[in-house]
Amino acid sequence: MTVEYCARHNWVVGSPATVTEKIEKIYREVGGFGTLLVFGFDYKHKPEAWHHSISLLKNEVMPRLKHLGSDFVRAA
Repeated sequence: MTVEYCARHNWVVGSPATVTEKIEKIYREVGGFGTLLVFGFDYKHKPEAWHHSISLLKNEVMPRLKHLGSDFVRAA
């Protein structure tokens, strides 16, 4: 298993458009869910990268997922 494989098939990483597509795909495959759990690490020495990532999730990805249901978007 390579980093590239995990990035394509296991992790939800990428541009806001890519992350949106991956979350929508997972949502459809599992029949929906109400909570999105964000897991990150290795940001101790560069917390601004984490803050930027969370900001993109909140301001660019989550608005694109409104059609999945208000409970899902509100929970995130």
